Amino acid sequence: MAEPWEAEIPFSTELAVRLIASQFPELEPVCAEPYGRGWDNVALLVNGEWVFRFPQRALAQQTMEGELACLAALPANLPLAVPRPRFVGHPGLGYPWVFSGYRELTGSTFCRAAVPMDQRIPLAAPLGAFLHALHSLHLEPSVRDTLHGDRIGRADLQRRLDALHTRLGEIASLPAGINRSILWTRILELAGTEPWAEAPRVVHGDFYGRHLIVDAVQRPCGVIDWGDAHLGDPALDLSIAYTLLPPDARRPFFDAYGPLDRATMRRAQCKALAYGIILLHYGEQVADAAMAQLGREALSLTSPSDPAA
Repeated sequence: MAEPWEAEIPFSTELAVRLIASQFPELEPVCAEPYGRGWDNVALLVNGEWVFRFPQRALAQQTMEGELACLAALPANLPLAVPRPRFVGHPGLGYPWVFSGYRELTGSTFCRAAVPMDQRIPLAAPLGAFLHALHSLHLEPSVRDTLHGDRIGRADLQRRLDALHTRLGEIASLPAGINRSILWTRILELAGTEPWAEAPRVVHGDFYGRHLIVDAVQRPCGVIDWGDAHLGDPALDLSIAYTLLPPDARRPFFDAYGPLDRATMRRAQCKALAYGIILLHYGEQVADAAMAQLGREALSLTSPSDPAA
């Protein structure tokens, strides 16, 4: 069975260059180099300035459309920078989907920066403040109508248990001190938490270390990859408090974010454990050491004994 990150059609840098040149002649001569690859998209850096993202499977076409709608709706005064698409490309030359390009955000992804654990406390308050601003957005009805809800059940913890259990079983090496059966029991316990019942909030939907940009002094400065953005459960984003921050950084994070009910924090913790399994499994499968390390950290940091949990 094909893995969800496997491309559904042949794609090459050469094809991307031809697509960009044919649709955006102002960028000629087009020079493109690999920039990143994930489950949904492959990214290229064009002319050393523009990041172009190309869906590599049909589902990613939907997420690309959702990303464009969300980014157009986000205000300019968010605490951290977000991509602002300048180019929107259309199917052509045998490539079947919409693609987009935005000016590269200054900085490095968190996982590439390899921020030491003892230097992550200063990240906490800016991350909490950013998510508070994002989740508190009150969009005009006409703008809100351009966004969609949680169409693929990202926050439906029960729905994802079977696939998660399979991936857990396929992981070759869990972090030291993590017992497979105890971990799964904890996930089942948290997955039974009552769902979000309030009005849906604007959420990033896939907020973890590879989608966080840090500056030269390793402070948060941007958030990328908004393909999973939608109106939904804020716990999806709040999971970053557990996947990325050590326990002593949780208090400044939650202080900056504001009051939360225990159920939301439990769903965030469950999502963090799910991230740990998914990222570690994916990292092992594609030999991505940085991604696997993010997964190990998420499993190690999400402790049921954490007083902020």
